[in-house]
Amino acid sequence: MKYLWYANQGARRRNMPTQNRREESAAATRQLLLDAAARMFSQQGFAKTSLSDIAARAGATKGALYHHFSGKEALYASCYEQQAAKVAAIVRAAGTSGDPWQDTLEKCRAFLGCARLRHLNAVPIQEAIIVLGWQRWRELDSAHTMGELELALARLSDAGLLGSFDRRLLADSLFAVLVSAMMTLSESRDRAATEAELMRQLSAFLSGVMSASNRPIESEGT
Repeated sequence: MKYLWYANQGARRRNMPTQNRREESAAATRQLLLDAAARMFSQQGFAKTSLSDIAARAGATKGALYHHFSGKEALYASCYEQQAAKVAAIVRAAGTSGDPWQDTLEKCRAFLGCARLRHLNAVPIQEAIIVLGWQRWRELDSAHTMGELELALARLSDAGLLGSFDRRLLADSLFAVLVSAMMTLSESRDRAATEAELMRQLSAFLSGVMSASNRPIESEGT
């Protein structure tokens, strides 16, 4: 019995590196497929992008693609979730001055700025809502960016700067404003001017939900 136990343990140790290599290879293939799909979806759109073309661009087989994703919509959803996570990371890194008001504005500015970052290989929000449906899109997007907005509002509240509003509903409202602003910015021919005007409006919106005694003058943060 002892011999069998030691033999089994030895077999496990020998197999473990191979299993790890397979898992790493599978994860790398999945990421290659995601990156290729994100580029093609952002450049061509959902309808004009085929799974065969994605697999070929990733240097993988179509069978490998189906091993990781159940179909085109599932792959698109994963691409969008990856995109939302990248946007959330950018928002998280912005606004670290320690001033809750200025930091909130900087996080909003960072969110809008993602509309012009080509390295994100971003799919348009408008198309994502159509492909995924409103509910699924909102789940994917809010799972990442909503948390950052809630934290920003919590800091304003903790500093006594926020008016007596339901923070969760306020985060929903701010999220809706930002998403709409990003869609407007992504289609603008003069993005610099549009972004400046959108930030002026966002500043006015946020100023309006501050406690009356702490509202900044309109020119601040624009």
